[in-house]
Amino acid sequence: MLIRSPEIETGAARRGNAAPIETNPIALPWPPRRFDFDEPLLRAANVHFERNADAETSLVRRIGRMRIVVDFNRLHTFVSVARDSRDFHLLQLVPEALRFVEYVAPFDPLPEQLWSDDPPMPAEAHLRTATARLLRVLAAHIEATGHEAQKAWLRRGNYSQLFQRASTAGEGAAADLTPLARHMHNLGNAHAGVIAAHAEQPNHAGMAQRVRQLLGRLRSNHHCPDVLLSQALIALVAQIDRPAETVTRLLHVAETELWHPAALHDMPSLIHRQRKYEARLRELTLFWRRTCREWLNERPERPDWRHIEVLARATQRRLAAKVYDIEDLFEA
Repeated sequence: MLIRSPEIETGAARRGNAAPIETNPIALPWPPRRFDFDEPLLRAANVHFERNADAETSLVRRIGRMRIVVDFNRLHTFVSVARDSRDFHLLQLVPEALRFVEYVAPFDPLPEQLWSDDPPMPAEAHLRTATARLLRVLAAHIEATGHEAQKAWLRRGNYSQLFQRASTAGEGAAADLTPLARHMHNLGNAHAGVIAAHAEQPNHAGMAQRVRQLLGRLRSNHHCPDVLLSQALIALVAQIDRPAETVTRLLHVAETELWHPAALHDMPSLIHRQRKYEARLRELTLFWRRTCREWLNERPERPDWRHIEVLARATQRRLAAKVYDIEDLFEA
């Protein structure tokens, strides 16, 4: 059935991670569960969407060994899609989807984060790490500011029972902690997501080491007087630690904020920020995974200097991408 809806919100939009998508008449339910375009070209097996070295969305069409790359903002020059059509609105979900997956191909499932209000649960190991950290935070907070009854609970040593008792108690100190326990549960899941996203990062340190090894190999190769390549690698070495430094900083900020004296007084805001840190970490994982793999596949003893020069230029573009503008994440 076709109806007119003033706006469509993805799950990410409802959580404040994306702007609502303005729409015209489309078929419900929305968003769909797959990228099932109607336009034949967008359904072709040799077509997919990806993020380029500038972190912008592109459509890629493979023809043999050739890749035809079309900027997402110029897609209208490549394929005809009516502005009010279902395909038009489905295309608006592609850039958001590429924050959670490396490629979007025809009939790929829509990432769960775009249609579900509930973020995927982190692995059990990450949940245990986050819970242990939060229990230490809560213990320190109660020791500093709590009532004597609450401090007595903590002195018993079995912190893990705190949440269980708080969820069922109906009076006294336990009753006071019941809302706190619910917030701590949500905060634990959010922080576990940050820990998981950091653990899934590609080998940034290995990539940086390989770039330095290749520069050393080039300098020792007197039969390769490629000045431009040497300059490209020298410029790259000066910036190549930026990905590792950025993900380390995001994890450090996420951990440090838990210990802020005022953090537990506004846990909804803290949970929201933790979700933003997790989203950016996952975005950086997808952005660098393929590039890290390409650098690690280059062997210093048998370098392909032509490919290395292309890779170095592309890596410099990635290092200048807006995905590194993270200061806005630290605002409340």
